[in-house]
Amino acid sequence: MSKTIFLFFALIISSISFAQTIGTNTKPIDEKRYEGITGSPYFYEDWQEATVYNQNGDALEKIEVNYNGNSNEFEAKVEGGFVELDGKNYPRIEILEDGTRFQYAVHPRLMDQYVRVLFEGEKNNLVFTFVASISTRKVQNVGSTIVKEAFVRKGTFYLLKGGELQLIKLRKKDILSNFPQKEVANLVKKEKLRLNSTKDLVKVLELVETL
Repeated sequence: MSKTIFLFFALIISSISFAQTIGTNTKPIDEKRYEGITGSPYFYEDWQEATVYNQNGDALEKIEVNYNGNSNEFEAKVEGGFVELDGKNYPRIEILEDGTRFQYAVHPRLMDQYVRVLFEGEKNNLVFTFVASISTRKVQNVGSTIVKEAFVRKGTFYLLKGGELQLIKLRKKDILSNFPQKEVANLVKKEKLRLNSTKDLVKVLELVETL
């Protein structure tokens, strides 16, 4: 009986500690701030369960999150609403459903945003940035001008090679110019890779790691 009571109180204490931790270094969000703007600034269509790591490496399990490409921050569902996570204090987030890892400030040119880590190796890392900017246009209506706003979503791929950050496009010519090794050309020909997807590029990066 005493063991059961101990476990019960341990669970309560753990839950309280967890709630206090996720509430640290966050700020509340106005859920209506994007009213009237067409589209969405979020990376995922639905909120995702994730493991959130703080700056000490402590794991906070099963937090519902989504990445906001307009603010360049992750947001989390908490009791009573939503909060924005400070990337400096929560630098690593792993999505449970697809295993994707997001990392904060991986390079001096990407200091104030998260990147989606697509490949991590000894020679090359492949990361993806997502931005949702707001475009504004004026539409003439009868006797008045209407201002319409919409989110413009943009994704960019980067290679991290020896500490250098390099833009890379999912085009065969661009990828082969970065990896001119004959083994890469042979792989592309053998497997008929079109090199217009992250899956194909990761195959190339995996081969390069072995050369």
